[in-house]
Amino acid sequence: MGFDCKWVEVILRCVSTVSYSVLLNAIPQNPFTPSRGIRQGDPLSLYVFILCAESLSKLIQHVEGSGAIIGVPLGRNQVRISHLFFADDGPGLPVEVGRSKTKAFRSVIDKVRRRISNWKMKYLSQWGQKAEERKIYRCHWDKMCKAKAVGGLGFRDLEHFNLVMLAKQGWRLLHFLDSLAAKALSSKYYPDGQFLKATITRHPSLIWRSIRPAKPLLEEGLF
Repeated sequence: MGFDCKWVEVILRCVSTVSYSVLLNAIPQNPFTPSRGIRQGDPLSLYVFILCAESLSKLIQHVEGSGAIIGVPLGRNQVRISHLFFADDGPGLPVEVGRSKTKAFRSVIDKVRRRISNWKMKYLSQWGQKAEERKIYRCHWDKMCKAKAVGGLGFRDLEHFNLVMLAKQGWRLLHFLDSLAAKALSSKYYPDGQFLKATITRHPSLIWRSIRPAKPLLEEGLF
């Protein structure tokens, strides 16, 4: 991959000489050496992963440039994608959603329902306390999302927050025209390059269908 021999030696030394110690009652126990190198969660594992992924990406680009492989065409302008990298470390969320969001997120909903069912009902009900205890006061969600300075509880409105994040993605599509996302989406949904004038086509992807509702908020910030 082109790394210097001394650099490779240093990385291999870090991987092969790592040791761990377990805390028992806040007291470190005798260290031990794992038989398979660094484990998931080790601070070094993230950097090694990034180095390997970046090197692999450069090698694929080099092979593609030589004509040995051809990327998959996407959209009308024949944007080709040779490889995509992602880290599957989300909180149990599906990598591919497809057209049916209900089917894709059913497993996540089932997990949440099972976890809630294990909670004691007294923590979910305002009548769960005894007579001499203070009752839980129920507050409307709109008031909970207000800032504390105006009498709210300072909770973040997830719906509005999600809309802002989607508008940010739209802003990136306008300003980073050379990004892979901009090239892929423009070739399929707005080949003329007019993102703000693009409409929802037949059978759009979940990404495009999600970004479009943020268009009014994006336009409000631009004009």
